[in-house]
Amino acid sequence: DVCAGMYCVIGVLAALARRDKTGEGDYIDVAMLDVQIAFLCYQAAAYFHTGKTPGRQGREHDMIPLINCFEAKDGVEVVIAANSATGFKALAGFLGVPELPEDPRYKEPRERLKNKDSLVATMREAFKTKDSADIVAFLRAEGVPVGVVNTVDKALDMAQVKHRGMILDLHGASEEERARVVGDPIKVRKSGRTQHSYAPRLGADSRRILSDILGYDETKIAALIDTNVVQEKA
Repeated sequence: DVCAGMYCVIGVLAALARRDKTGEGDYIDVAMLDVQIAFLCYQAAAYFHTGKTPGRQGREHDMIPLINCFEAKDGVEVVIAANSATGFKALAGFLGVPELPEDPRYKEPRERLKNKDSLVATMREAFKTKDSADIVAFLRAEGVPVGVVNTVDKALDMAQVKHRGMILDLHGASEEERARVVGDPIKVRKSGRTQHSYAPRLGADSRRILSDILGYDETKIAALIDTNVVQEKA
């Protein structure tokens, strides 16, 4: 449902752009099932191309053995994308298995995929010889994509997450009106919001909206509130 909502927004924006050019509106139909099928991405393409049904992948890539998740010596899982020749060579040397990149079974991507099981098994054992922090530091210095598998609390406490404004502390009128929430991942340079506030109570902005936006006078507003057509903050 979250992904379907995002696709729906894309559809709305496309329709608005079309309306600006043609003056005509449109009808948008987004189904959650359709979105999940679209998210099959390269797996669907692989099936259409080969006729083979992809299986469960977990944290690994079905077609690229060196995009994978390995457990380090300290028990922390590390995700890597060392599928380039230089990345594979650097990693293998660091883990104490420098012979792997020159092994005919693993030298080329096609061969690595064909001999995926033995390569991944060897790599799993090699990863257990180094702590996760050392692996991450080394691969980052080599320009190889890498990261540890964080728990939710660690992910939310990452310096980069905070730097990007993805953790917001909201404050309302009272001490009880406080909440910490996840921020908006869309950063807009010129018109983005710089201030955020605690969500208003039901009806808190009723009078302002009816007056400032809809232009209702006080008599009409009072009538709507008295007859419970509109809720006003107590």
